[in-house]
Amino acid sequence: MMNHLISNMHPIQNLKRQCKRLILGLLTLLLSAQAFAIEPVLSELNDSLNPPQMVGSGTLKYFGFKIYDAYFYANDEQALDGFALRLDYALKIRSSDLLRFTMKNLRQVRAPEASLPKWEKELIELFPDVESGHRITAIYSLDGSTSFFHNGKKIGKIVDAMFARYFFGIWFDPRTSSPTLRRKLLGAHCAPRIISTNCER
Repeated sequence: MMNHLISNMHPIQNLKRQCKRLILGLLTLLLSAQAFAIEPVLSELNDSLNPPQMVGSGTLKYFGFKIYDAYFYANDEQALDGFALRLDYALKIRSSDLLRFTMKNLRQVRAPEASLPKWEKELIELFPDVESGHRITAIYSLDGSTSFFHNGKKIGKIVDAMFARYFFGIWFDPRTSSPTLRRKLLGAHCAPRIISTNCER
């Protein structure tokens, strides 16, 4: 009787072992997929920031809805060697709404009104529609230019140091409309030198 019960337990134990192996295998696949997803983001930064160092990250929400996760990359205290801002979107947004948000926030950080029509025209040609899972990366280079990437593909470049100062000021200027996100992006670092010559945190 006892031997019969023990023999009947072997299939159950085997099933448990198979389930454990299956779960471990799925976890391995998920971790591999995450590592693969991160790689394209890093690759678009390598030419400008080698290696790219993430300074801070945060989330922008609007009435409780997540708009995007933001990541700030720089290799020194005041981003003197260039820097990058990556936005991973959590919902679908039309390019016209991205443009409207950008122009509104350029005014928030006191961008010169005389320059706004020119910048708006350039951004109309540049901004794409985005969906959940899409990312836009903006990279500032020492020549004063800002390069834009959509899901790792370069979509445009604006060579204007003043534009860069106010565009990135949307996130890093003390007058930003999202001060909590600014603090999380900067962490213990200073704002980029193009935003302020003083170390403003």
